[in-house]
Amino acid sequence: AVAAEAGPLDRADPEVRAAIEALTAAQRPVPDADPADLPALLTAPPWASKRRKPKPLVLELVPVGEPRLVRSEAEASIWEGIGARYDGDPAQLERWKAYARHRTPGTYDYELSVIVASAPADLADGLLPEWTAHAGDTGPGRVYPGEVYPILHRYGAKAFEAALKVAEYWGFESYLLPMFSVETARFVAGRLARRKAERAATVEWFERHGLAAATALVPDALGADKKRREAAEIALFHLASVHGDAAVAAAAEPYGPEAVTAIGALFEGDPLEPRGVKIPKPGPWAAPVMFPQVLLKDGDRALPEDSVRHLLTVLALATPDYPYPGLDVVAATCDRASLSRFSRAVFEQWLAVGAPPKDQWALTQLAHFAEDETVWMLAPQLRRWPGDGQHKRAVTGLGVLGAIGTEEALRAIQTTADKVTFKALKEEADVQIERIAEELGLSRDQLADRLVPDFGLADADARVLEYGPRKFTVAFDEQLRPFVIDDAGKARKALPKPGVKDDALVADDAYQRFQALRKELKTVAAEQVSRLETAMVAGRTWTAGEFQRFHVEHALTGLLARRLVWLSVHDGVSTAFRIAEDGTFGDAADDAFDLPATASVRLAHPALLGEDVGTWAETLADYEILQPFDQLARPVMDFTAEELATGRLPRFEGATVETGRVLGLAKRGWRRAYPGDGGLVPGFTYALASRCFLVLTVEPGIPIGYAAEYPQQTVASVQFCDLESFGADPVPPTADIDTVAAAEALGSLARLVRA
Repeated sequence: AVAAEAGPLDRADPEVRAAIEALTAAQRPVPDADPADLPALLTAPPWASKRRKPKPLVLELVPVGEPRLVRSEAEASIWEGIGARYDGDPAQLERWKAYARHRTPGTYDYELSVIVASAPADLADGLLPEWTAHAGDTGPGRVYPGEVYPILHRYGAKAFEAALKVAEYWGFESYLLPMFSVETARFVAGRLARRKAERAATVEWFERHGLAAATALVPDALGADKKRREAAEIALFHLASVHGDAAVAAAAEPYGPEAVTAIGALFEGDPLEPRGVKIPKPGPWAAPVMFPQVLLKDGDRALPEDSVRHLLTVLALATPDYPYPGLDVVAATCDRASLSRFSRAVFEQWLAVGAPPKDQWALTQLAHFAEDETVWMLAPQLRRWPGDGQHKRAVTGLGVLGAIGTEEALRAIQTTADKVTFKALKEEADVQIERIAEELGLSRDQLADRLVPDFGLADADARVLEYGPRKFTVAFDEQLRPFVIDDAGKARKALPKPGVKDDALVADDAYQRFQALRKELKTVAAEQVSRLETAMVAGRTWTAGEFQRFHVEHALTGLLARRLVWLSVHDGVSTAFRIAEDGTFGDAADDAFDLPATASVRLAHPALLGEDVGTWAETLADYEILQPFDQLARPVMDFTAEELATGRLPRFEGATVETGRVLGLAKRGWRRAYPGDGGLVPGFTYALASRCFLVLTVEPGIPIGYAAEYPQQTVASVQFCDLESFGADPVPPTADIDTVAAAEALGSLARLVRA
């Protein structure tokens, strides 16, 4: 505790200094480096001494920037669908006209927004100025952000004034992102400077509008208004960190050479001088004595205490939104592994003292020098934080994993998206994964393929566990559960503990490695089996190259892939095949099969194999191959002619089933309905084709949050519908129903009602 609160030792009483030095000497085995051998950033950084700032040049300039919406086609399409739309109904139009004639001027209600957004132009245009006038209201009758989108889509720059008024009250909203104007740039710069919680959103706005925003803000950056000047400078410093100093200075060219020179002067001086941010002051808990030494590149000297303090300031400065260049100096000076250890120790100490919010940099700094150990430490923490009321901290932690960006970090985000029980955190992880996949030009599934670890199994020697006089070879069953085979060829479920005749060190290391593999593989294996079964049902395809890389050659997923039957589709011809132990392919007759380079590959559902299912089952049985999930043994059912004609499936009606088994349909592609009367879920739906659903209705219904109230359900009806609706008459299907979808839907119903 004394050490945690201590400042530099030379200011402490001699007795205290001696006690602290005695306590920490053993933790500092490497001698300190001579400060003369260190870069100035770690001995005399720019923030260590105050410099007199020159008197700023003030210029009166007229801002340049044509108002416009900058958005993608996809974004415009989404906006098109937001809000009410006039469908030509004469009665609706008359109601709107009556509203316009009789409304009291100077008052606001939601109907005014609807008319401005949706009514014909001759009616809406006349009410736009009044809607704009009310956009800044803060009383009970005020404009909500959701009302802005359709009007902004319709009127563009004419609605900017109102949109900004609404944002002044509600805060930064996503409708601001495509808006560009001088006023919008000024608003966003102010939020960047003064609203820490909105920094990510404002940074996204500047990312979209780039140097055009710099041009719009030059007059404020050189103007007499101190508040606007400060905000504009901070925004320009941010833009310079992305586009470079010269590019931002060049953005002032529309205002003349004097303005270019003045903006360029903002970036003169020490390039390591922090720009547009306050110098953070780490809390007293961040005492250098509490952390492991940071070694220099040569490994035989360490940073002295004062330099460690400067290092902590560098780490606190370099947030995800502010890429402080001093990090590069630190990376060039210090040993990477010791920086990673130091970073983790800082984070752990921050947690130990209660994780004070003002020092959240202790969390974000983990991204700078992270190793896999950093990910393994952070990921379990962030998954627990929502349960402790720390959702925002957990979201920040996800951002740190995204910034780390290694496969291990992305895998941790993927696991969070798939497994975490906290809905908000799961959604945020989903957003992160979607963003990362989009940046890489991949689908979510394609990214997941790339994140499957191989646990070092690609090396055949890694599967051999040496005990000295004995050795064991690691093998896997159909569920990827590891077991071992001894020297005599006998399979053992578990690796025996080292005996007295074994080499103690070698055997213990092998034993621990196997135990760790079993633990780490358990979750990953279950996920991969589930992903493959889902891919088969959904009809996901891979290119021949992707299939080769992620299923034939991959050391882990290849073990599962060799237990399954695959389908090659090339030039309209489908051929079923399997992967042999040596990586070659064989067809149903066990003849060699060459996979065309331009083929697409999917898992073979038995509904697609027809009469060949039996042949394939015999082939796998001959090779003593067990499957990781029901593929060939999966029931294949189809709708009867009468069911297709009437739209009803009476074969399932009247069955009494446990409520828990009904809820289990959600894991088999069925969608749970929204609660109806009394908060009861009336049933589930299954999509078979476009506007073709199978609707299962149960009675009395499933209570939300307390399914045990009605432990049993009766199947009231199963019928076709063109909407996911309950209580409607059956609608015989008119679209072609996918054979796999039919087999899956009927198979799950058959399992549900069987005794």
